[in-house]
Order: sequence, then C-alpha cells, then structure tokens
Amino acid sequence: VSKRVGDAVTRNLVKRRIREICRIMDPRMPKKWDLVVIGRKGSDQVKFEELTSDFEKLCRRGRLL
Repeated sequence: VSKRVGDAVTRNLVKRRIREICRIMDPRMPKKWDLVVIGRKGSDQVKFEELTSDFEKLCRRGRLL
C-alpha cells in the first residue's frame, strides 16, 4: 500500500483488510498462483463487504475461481 493512500493508520487498515480477504479466499484459490494486490487511494473508504465482493468478481473474471 503506497503512502499516497494516507497516513500509517489508514495504510495499515487497508493492509489488514486485504490480508483478511486473502485469508478468506485462500481455500478457494488455486495453489499454483501468486497474486499481487495493490491497495489504491480511496480503498479505506469502501466497506469490507464491498471489497470482498469486488475481489471475488475479479478472481472470477480472471478464472481463478
């Protein structure tokens, strides 16, 4: 998460959310792939449920699920 996202508290919030989404989705993801997830500006404003559904949609679009 870039410093453009906000202060340290905000960046850590975004990192924790991304880690939790990856932890939840891990059993459903193929094991042979490495993913790079980048927290963008404004991702701290979005609800966790919306981030989770968006991540799931992206994984389906990329045929990872």
